[in-house]
Amino acid sequence: LAGPEFLPGSYIIRVSEKNKGEFNFNSPGLLLSLSLKKQETHAPRINRFLISRENKQYIIEKGNFKFDMLTDLVEHYSGRCNKSNIVLTFSVKREASAIRWDFPETSIKKEELLGEGQFGKVHKGVLKHYLEPEPVALKSPKNMTREEFLK
Repeated sequence: LAGPEFLPGSYIIRVSEKNKGEFNFNSPGLLLSLSLKKQETHAPRINRFLISRENKQYIIEKGNFKFDMLTDLVEHYSGRCNKSNIVLTFSVKREASAIRWDFPETSIKKEELLGEGQFGKVHKGVLKHYLEPEPVALKSPKNMTREEFLK
């Protein structure tokens, strides 16, 4: 969504990390993640919202409307006169939303160490890219053999 080819109003709905591996859209407590590119004062920005499924209905966090079907929720927020700050205009397909993960070193600022584990270290970082600096976790693996890694 960060690329210039995606206009404000472009969006992606995915299963939230909390529900990774659970693809039953009827399960109670299901959380979906809505990423939406919005036009802010100076530049576009990616906003994220949670969509939850409660009592057999979908609702966007802090929203006032509940929907029986996810498609009804999308249709409602696709209307230009929905009076909310959420306007969905173009659903980005999964392939089109693939993030390019190789960035030039000059676009990444490495900050303090957040933690260290069996496989490596995690640092706080900042990625400077299309829209605005974005906080990231930088993971660096330890030097180990394939056998050590697979243990």
